[in-house]
Amino acid sequence: MRETLCLLLALTLLPADAYPQAIGVRYGMGTIEGSYAGSGSDLLVGLQFDYSHTLTPHYALEGGILATGSLPFATVLSEVILAPIDPNPSITIADFNSYYLGARADYELLPSWTAYLHGGLGYAKLTEYSPELQPSGDRHHYQKAHSYSGLHPYIGIGTEIRPFTSLGFTVDLRYDDLPHRYQGTTLFFGLSFYF
Repeated sequence: MRETLCLLLALTLLPADAYPQAIGVRYGMGTIEGSYAGSGSDLLVGLQFDYSHTLTPHYALEGGILATGSLPFATVLSEVILAPIDPNPSITIADFNSYYLGARADYELLPSWTAYLHGGLGYAKLTEYSPELQPSGDRHHYQKAHSYSGLHPYIGIGTEIRPFTSLGFTVDLRYDDLPHRYQGTTLFFGLSFYF
């Protein structure tokens, strides 16, 4: 967390000239999947905070943090479907947090409406959870099983409607190629505050 704050402080010291800086807050839902047998896959919710510094009217630097949490709906559904076949399936779920730094390219569709493409590198911590059998026979309690971390690329596409000088509304689809052969895809809705 300290590294992210130092990075955001360093970015605010860059000369702003006539180009705005922004702080973004986004909330979304998506999925996380592993590409090997026994890996966790599930629905997730995500919360993203970022800072962007516009270098030119069409290019900006960005940095921030993305935190996600699993919603074990898909896992519970899988357990119900698999119960007649395997009464003790070994299904895991996973979630991740990522600190990231990247660049964004904007394309103006209308005077207050832009589309953008962004991407860069992040450092993610990914955690897998396994079902733990309770004395009552309930398997819907999950215990931390494994944790992985490392650098990962991300890419996203989005759009922003900016009806006011200091406020924009965003929709963003983001893909993270995570450590340990996991992938996360999240659709975010949020606000950008310009200053």
